[in-house]
Amino acid sequence: MSVIFKSNLSDATEGFMRESMIGVLLAILAFALFFIGTGNAHAATYYVSPSGSDSSSGSSSSPFNTIQKAAGIVNPSDIVIVRDGTYTDTNGDKRVANLNRGGKSGARITFRAENKWGAVIDCQNVKSSYGMLIGSVGYIDIEDFEIKNCTAQAVMNNSGGDYITVYRNKLHHNNVSIYTGTGTSYTLIDSNVIYDNHDDGVSDPALPQAHGVYLRGTDNATVINNIFYDFNEDGWPIHAYGTYVTNSKIINNTFSGHNAKNGHILLSNTLTNLVIENNISYDPNAVFLRYASPAATNVSIRNNLVYPASLIDGAGCSASGFTCSGNITGQNPAFVNISAKDFHLQAGSPAIRNGDATFAPPVDHDNKKRPEEGYCDIGAYEH
Repeated sequence: MSVIFKSNLSDATEGFMRESMIGVLLAILAFALFFIGTGNAHAATYYVSPSGSDSSSGSSSSPFNTIQKAAGIVNPSDIVIVRDGTYTDTNGDKRVANLNRGGKSGARITFRAENKWGAVIDCQNVKSSYGMLIGSVGYIDIEDFEIKNCTAQAVMNNSGGDYITVYRNKLHHNNVSIYTGTGTSYTLIDSNVIYDNHDDGVSDPALPQAHGVYLRGTDNATVINNIFYDFNEDGWPIHAYGTYVTNSKIINNTFSGHNAKNGHILLSNTLTNLVIENNISYDPNAVFLRYASPAATNVSIRNNLVYPASLIDGAGCSASGFTCSGNITGQNPAFVNISAKDFHLQAGSPAIRNGDATFAPPVDHDNKKRPEEGYCDIGAYEH
């Protein structure tokens, strides 16, 4: 037997309730559409594979063929996963990828190798070639790639590119591996391995270059946890040059190898609020820091370990604007295996607990936690 319940509400009351419910639903819909419009609610993940096609959808099962295809359509919060294989310039513009679409605060765009160093960006030594060229856009992460044989720059953060992160990449046999151009700010260069850069002799014969990181006219650059070795041609692992370098930090990096130029770091032009701290400089040519008469304000050089060379040349720590303290010279850092490029520290290393944790990154090159206060280890690795 069925039972029918008859409403005791008047038709007018029922109509009012229906209209109120419709109003609530419309408000909920408008709220949802607002978040969809921000680009955060439905971030896309695109895939790239050497076996893919740029006419595909870019999904996991139907990936694109080029990084450039994904770079041309990404929006804030999107992620591009690049599968194992080698990626080269396919359209003859001397760039493997132009990154001209940026993210925003809280909604970065990420380009990531699916497996660390499995996706290889190869410029093939083409004259004046770039791996990833970033336009005047920001909030971009570049992670876990191998980038090589670029005769201009492997990663170029061009003028106006802000909040760029270059993380955990392997960069080698490039003219300049990472470049921050005039007008850039808040570049983070973290936990990369950079080695064996070379001067191609064609990009600018009057100014030979073979730099690992080139800080040129930049503000708030942070260089942490990186490994630099085997810089045997003209250039420096870090070149602080151009019109200015301001409010920047070079902290807890490891440098190794008798490079062609004096110094693992060149200091030149106008330097303001620069911290160089907790770095290991092993076997540099003559000195850790080459002093090229910069106009300096508040340059702090602290708790670095240099062996078997000197800390700085020229006017050095006595120059106006420079302060030095806690630096260690003449003591071997005791790497685990220098010939195998294993720069972890052996027990008893003088680098252990002789760094200052104040500005140190919270984790090391291996993502191992560092002390939050007091003393940490010097170099890219925490023992």
